[in-house]
Amino acid sequence: ALLRPLGNGADIVVETCKFGSNRNEPCGGAIVLGKGVDQSVRRKIRWWRSTTGSAPSNTYVQMWNCKLTTLHLRMHHVVQKAKTLAQWMETVPCITKVVYSGLETHASYAQSMQYTGGNGAGIIMFQLPITDRRMAFAMLDNMGVICHGTWSYADCESFVTIWEMKGTALSDQNTWFRMSVGLTPLKDIQWSLLEGMKNAKLDTANALRMLRDNVVPFRMK
Repeated sequence: ALLRPLGNGADIVVETCKFGSNRNEPCGGAIVLGKGVDQSVRRKIRWWRSTTGSAPSNTYVQMWNCKLTTLHLRMHHVVQKAKTLAQWMETVPCITKVVYSGLETHASYAQSMQYTGGNGAGIIMFQLPITDRRMAFAMLDNMGVICHGTWSYADCESFVTIWEMKGTALSDQNTWFRMSVGLTPLKDIQWSLLEGMKNAKLDTANALRMLRDNVVPFRMK
């Protein structure tokens, strides 16, 4: 819906079901081959599909068809909200760093705009001055409408998880979080993030006051 990988030079694209189905009802995905892919590769994929029983049922196909009709609208809403949210997060003092490919400060901003057609993405990374694992999970457990756990629920709910980098200990650095922005209303996401940070003993008083007084620096277009 965003990257158009075949148009940007990819030969084979493997797509999972999450954003296609909106709430993960049908399980599955798709393998899409470019025009230049050799016939031997096509035969192998057809053989694999027919011998492993990976073809979806009629019910799943019908569900996919219904969900795909709104995919473009959903993704447009998600990326617009993600960009607005990332800009707002940069103004919150207790958030020490925000990484989002749709911000001009991102190292790969030009490539992101090229490959997404100027849209950006729906994933935001952000860093908080939390070195205690208990405080990190206290934040996740008190974020209102934002989900957390081991998987996301496609683009319907917004989702945050701790992003621990390999070879580093949580006590040695600020904590990174990864947010998958969903269809949750923007202000609900903002309130939920700030309430979670407040529960982790971070200073969110000024940001909460501005949000409560409806003084927010960025709004969705």
